[in-house]
Amino acid sequence: MQMLRFIFLFSSTSIFAIQNGPVASKINSSGYTPPDMARSERCDLFEDRIEVIRSFGQGMILKEVHPFKRQGSLIDLVNLVNLEKEETFDNYLCDAPSTTMVAYQKTSEGVKKLMLYTTGGCGSPAIRRQGTASERIQDILAIYCPKTRKLIRP
Repeated sequence: MQMLRFIFLFSSTSIFAIQNGPVASKINSSGYTPPDMARSERCDLFEDRIEVIRSFGQGMILKEVHPFKRQGSLIDLVNLVNLEKEETFDNYLCDAPSTTMVAYQKTSEGVKKLMLYTTGGCGSPAIRRQGTASERIQDILAIYCPKTRKLIRP
């Protein structure tokens, strides 16, 4: 009986997380480096706040929550992102610092990840989505996570 309760709690938590998860995220990573030198930054954009989590080496994590008021719908903006063109570029970097930005579109089947921007990594392409909706979400994320590593093309 205990196991059944745990499974039910886990399932309902997952459903809650999907419905109330971030609208978009930006992740910066320092790439392949010794653990004590590793740095990362994650900004999660919600309907009413931005949460920033920064890690410095092993064991040092800082979390900030920035509430905001907005006009307009972030969900509608993400739905427009889905209509914008995604460009893919060859990536010649491996183990380098990276930036990835993703929007999350809620559908009847679950959550669809829409890549806004990524520098790529070992064997994966660089991607940039073209359009004003994508740019607006990236601009909002840049308020609290301004660092964006550039795409490198030959």
